[in-house]
Amino acid sequence: MNAIVRITLLSLICLPALAVGQETQLETVVSEDRNVIMGARTDVPPFIWKDKKSQKYRGLFWDICVEALVRSDRPFDTVPISAEQRSDLLSKGSYCTNAEEDYEACTTEIGTVDLLCDPTTVNLKRMQTFTDLQDKKTGEGLQRFVFSPILYLANGSYFQRGYPRRVFREQLATVLKFRCVQFPDLKPVFCGGREHPTGWEWLRRPDKSLFGKKPSIDWASACDAILDAMATEKELPTDTKDQKRKVWPPQIWPEPDPVEPEFEIWGYLKGSTIGPSVDKAAKLAPSSVGICTQAFESHALATEAFCNGEIYRYFGDVDLVRAAIEAYRANHTDNDCPADETPSSRGAYEPYALVLSNENSGFPEDFTLALYSMFSDGTIAQMFKGRFGERRQSQYLETLFRINSIPTGDENPKE
Repeated sequence: MNAIVRITLLSLICLPALAVGQETQLETVVSEDRNVIMGARTDVPPFIWKDKKSQKYRGLFWDICVEALVRSDRPFDTVPISAEQRSDLLSKGSYCTNAEEDYEACTTEIGTVDLLCDPTTVNLKRMQTFTDLQDKKTGEGLQRFVFSPILYLANGSYFQRGYPRRVFREQLATVLKFRCVQFPDLKPVFCGGREHPTGWEWLRRPDKSLFGKKPSIDWASACDAILDAMATEKELPTDTKDQKRKVWPPQIWPEPDPVEPEFEIWGYLKGSTIGPSVDKAAKLAPSSVGICTQAFESHALATEAFCNGEIYRYFGDVDLVRAAIEAYRANHTDNDCPADETPSSRGAYEPYALVLSNENSGFPEDFTLALYSMFSDGTIAQMFKGRFGERRQSQYLETLFRINSIPTGDENPKE
């Protein structure tokens, strides 16, 4: 009974602070005697991020994590977790506490967390990995993780630049042909001057009269050469005279037999669940359609590349990609980052949950109970509305919230 009273009082205290436009740091209501280690992502708005000005955490998942810790009466410490550290946590069970070092070459402390406050996609492969985790570096034995209940349903899809991919190819060719001196491997792609070009030159000069037949292009080698040159500092042309043409039909698979050779660079966040699907789609493209894929260390880097025309499609959770593009536009008033959102209406189902360690006795059970109580009393629904408003809640998310709002039950059920 005391636990129920405590949960109700805490909910009444915290809910008013979650109204639209208001922010709060809920950890201030917890005592300083903290022992649960919560790893918090710093760069995945709108779910969780660290505000650069205030140095405080924000976002829906942050609100949920802190309130659940409060309800489960678990004092905590917060440690920042980068995308690379998150990847190590999910695959190895631990991470290098120095974000600048690779895990295998880590000279500082190897750490782990009791709670990863991050929108983590639930899938069978990760669940299997959690049962097999073992920290061989420290010899401390199994580091077992479990997923929390599903908290959010995401749409894995992509945004693409607001002009046809032929324009992307032409812009890229204009720039890269000046890099031939520094990058000799580019010569067969953009720098050839033969009367009858072959191979990669089809990208630059797609004149059918120059070819006896469609050339076969080794896209693996071509992508290596192009991406190496793209890694240098440069500015893409601003002349997009072809922008008024009809936008290329949104699709994850390239057109089987385009009239002219087409070329795209697809970007995604390193370690994301959509990455393997993007790589597979690129490999299945016919030789007349060139697709190079590039994994980025953070959404900030991927967004910068997308808004500067260095990648044509930006894959990931639609809400994360949209938030990253909106943030970039707000901070770069001279770049409106033309983006076509049409493809984002179709995508893959991705359930998000938190990651819990069961090495802290009773913690997963207490935390899960707190989460279900937050669904049942409407706290999470209120948090969602406070962060996003009604416009973001899909019918599928509404159904998830209702399913997770399990009955309270009687204290003394009759047999």
